[in-house]
Amino acid sequence: MRADVLIIGAGASGLAAAVAAGRAASGKRILLIEKNDGPGKKIYATGNGRCNILNSRCSRAGEIIEFFRGIGLEMREEEEGRMYPMSQQSSDVVFVLEKAAEEAGAEIICGAAAEKIERADEGFVVTASKAKGGKLTVHAGKVIIASGGKAGPMYGSTGDGYRLAKSLGHTYGKLVPALTGIETVEDTKELKGTRAGARVTLLRKGQALCEETGTVQFTDYGLSGICIFNLSRYVVLGEETAFEDYQLSLDLFPDTEEEELARLLRWRAENVKGIEEAGLLTSLAPRALADHIEGAAGRGEKAMDAGRLAGLLKDLRFTAGGMRGWKMAQVTKGGISAAEIDEETMESKLAPGLYFAGEITDYDGPCGGYNLYNAWLTGITAGEAAAKA
Repeated sequence: MRADVLIIGAGASGLAAAVAAGRAASGKRILLIEKNDGPGKKIYATGNGRCNILNSRCSRAGEIIEFFRGIGLEMREEEEGRMYPMSQQSSDVVFVLEKAAEEAGAEIICGAAAEKIERADEGFVVTASKAKGGKLTVHAGKVIIASGGKAGPMYGSTGDGYRLAKSLGHTYGKLVPALTGIETVEDTKELKGTRAGARVTLLRKGQALCEETGTVQFTDYGLSGICIFNLSRYVVLGEETAFEDYQLSLDLFPDTEEEELARLLRWRAENVKGIEEAGLLTSLAPRALADHIEGAAGRGEKAMDAGRLAGLLKDLRFTAGGMRGWKMAQVTKGGISAAEIDEETMESKLAPGLYFAGEITDYDGPCGGYNLYNAWLTGITAGEAAAKA
């Protein structure tokens, strides 16, 4: 089989690349191969099934919005710039992309997993294994690797593209799950299911690195929630840095000074009958979390120190003990180095005619549509460039 442009992977970036390539070069054969039995498997799961397409704060958000409007998808903006399809259905995102790719002349073959890529006289030869048995060999003038990273292996993201890129001379650093939950040294099983708003600061060896504000979700392994996911991107291990060097400090009352909290607690102790038996933090924090904090402050002693309780409400510490793995992670930290890719075209600087798009590149953004935005943008860029070259 021959193709002018072969795209490996029919996820977000691959589908966007197919649409862009087909539209940019009428008459050329655009072929898209996908290891799963259908395109867009991971897209279906994004945004809890609603698909947070992008964030309006992204630098070129307008271009992506117009791209989707042009293929029949309208969207609306919600809190913090998050953009979703009007229908609130991620399936509609896959539907319009697939139809637009086919209308643009791209051919989609599913159940074909790329195994090997080799240089040829006029481009590349890609060998793929078919789900139903046998091999598919494609001679392609240009190849776009859009096979994703390693996050979400249940959707087919198993890191195949890194191996293909490496065979053509590319390098990549350590691949780490990002936008995921953080396991803690402290036992949090009794807090499972508890949610609390907080300003969370990530510390490394006692020094503050960054902070996020949002809802913290306590689990049986540690901490979760969007704010925790975003902070997980900055937990980096090295020869002199271990998980235990990182701590999460929760400020449960970011708008209230510690001394003011202490005064409130002293007043409650003196004026509310039976409050110490019930717990000084009654109604100030979720019951399970209140019990945890009061226990840490010495509940059961004759008189609990209001000052220490206030200190814990402002600086409740948890020590990192690990990270949730690839199944929970939303993106991959690490990937093909930006130094090896022409950012204007997404073409390889090491293997002319080879392009990259999406999560396989060394990019990981925060929650809120930034990573899908990167997938659309790099996919469109690579598709247009490969088709016009």
